[in-house]
Amino acid sequence: MKIFPKKKLRKVIIYLFLAQLTYAGNESFIRKYTYQASERDSKELAREYSLEKVKFFLLEEICSFIKSDFTTGRRVSGTDGNYKIEEYDDHKITSIVAGVTQTEILKEKWNGREFYIKARITIDRQNIYDSINKILENEDKIKELEEIKKRRDQALNEIEILKKQLVEAKSKSEEADIKNKYKGKCDVLILSNWHTKGNYYALNNDYKNAIKYFKKAIKESPNDKIAYMNLATIYFNQGNTSKGMKYHKKANSLIK
Repeated sequence: MKIFPKKKLRKVIIYLFLAQLTYAGNESFIRKYTYQASERDSKELAREYSLEKVKFFLLEEICSFIKSDFTTGRRVSGTDGNYKIEEYDDHKITSIVAGVTQTEILKEKWNGREFYIKARITIDRQNIYDSINKILENEDKIKELEEIKKRRDQALNEIEILKKQLVEAKSKSEEADIKNKYKGKCDVLILSNWHTKGNYYALNNDYKNAIKYFKKAIKESPNDKIAYMNLATIYFNQGNTSKGMKYHKKANSLIK
């Protein structure tokens, strides 16, 4: 049984078309980012923001690489039985790539004013193709990954706004309110990180680590339906019907 069960599509069949590759092998992408902290920033908040920003830039670069290395498209069945190709947008490709890659931190440094981070993502060209194809077979998984990316991007944008508001705060109560919102957005980034790791390990059939990170997501956000649904899928795939049903029912109750 596959980790992500196929959803039968009536009219839309999704594929990733691999262009003629002249060679295979690994490609490494490295980016650096320095976060300018305010006096009110903690190391933990600065680190979460810096990590997500450097991942954002890495995924943008990998997305461009994939678009140049692969031909991506959607085959939409017409009434006459013919097909047409529609380009996937950058948002969709980046969302999927975020779910099938791991970010390695090479260096990080905090001096109280700046948080410096250097990170790398390494992809195997054949494996990334296979992994993306696997996800493209499941429309629900695509939507999930897009939702995770949307939440992450919104949190990053809102943190920028809150950071400016924090500097301009005119009272202790206003400052406390902004700090609380600021932390809430950083919590969204932490949750996104657990989802990303869980999906990565699940896709690679490392159920032990996948369960570990989806449970971390639930600890961070007890009503997180995405984590419950993924845990249900994993347990069903392992043949553990009782646990699968437990998490499936919980996910459905949150959806309703």
